[in-house]
Amino acid sequence: MSVQTINNGLRSISLVSLRENDPTDPTARRPFVFNPPENVVFSQGITEELIKTFGEDGIKAISDSYVTEREGTLALTTKAKTPETLSLFTGLKLRNGTKETGYSKNIQVTRNLYPAVVAGRDGFGVTPDQAASYATYLSPRGISTPLTRVAFAGHNLATPDTFSQGADGAIQFANNVVAAKYWVHFYIPYINTDANYLSEETYAGFHGDFFGTLINGERIHLIFPNLLLNPSENGEIDFSGGELQINFRVAVSGDSCQTFQMLFLDRLIAC
Repeated sequence: MSVQTINNGLRSISLVSLRENDPTDPTARRPFVFNPPENVVFSQGITEELIKTFGEDGIKAISDSYVTEREGTLALTTKAKTPETLSLFTGLKLRNGTKETGYSKNIQVTRNLYPAVVAGRDGFGVTPDQAASYATYLSPRGISTPLTRVAFAGHNLATPDTFSQGADGAIQFANNVVAAKYWVHFYIPYINTDANYLSEETYAGFHGDFFGTLINGERIHLIFPNLLLNPSENGEIDFSGGELQINFRVAVSGDSCQTFQMLFLDRLIAC
């Protein structure tokens, strides 16, 4: 039995578990793994019907009321822009598969050859002489000027304004580009066979378990059997920083008249 205090309120939400309510895809029912949000805000969304009458003084007043709607909302705020939080923000399922991407950089060219990269580095997997690859340099007059792509093997570096790209991100530049130390932007497409990506599939509802800690160290458990993503309220993504807010609608589950449960467990946390 824990020691009670006169002011034993909620300290924070310390753990969030979300898993999809999708019986057609059992693998999707795994819990998402991410740090607890910095802020969790729950609104019951209650609408009441007021019954009014006239008092003896002739003034209309409320005599009774009853709840007509519960359109609850739940908002999670985090600064962690992980693949899974971005997936929840957009409402699109995270999948793994083969996708076309690109190896791209802005560099100041100081040598003819930039060698291939090793496995696991950006650019690994690029095949040589991609027809869709391109490179441009910034001229002294501040104008972007295209370089001509030639075959990597046998590239004549004396031919001005040329570049070539080999396997695994290797790239060569003509002598005049090196001598001028031009700033060059290049892009080389390639196929990534192990890419995580946001698919076109949308999520079903989620079961949410939220564990909090009271001031004296006791656990509290909030259960939301049916959370529906609300991407229309998700606002903006600041990719340079800032917060990410993920919004849910708190829906009925069919198992209870309540849309949520709040349990005070009388159990201390185990660190």
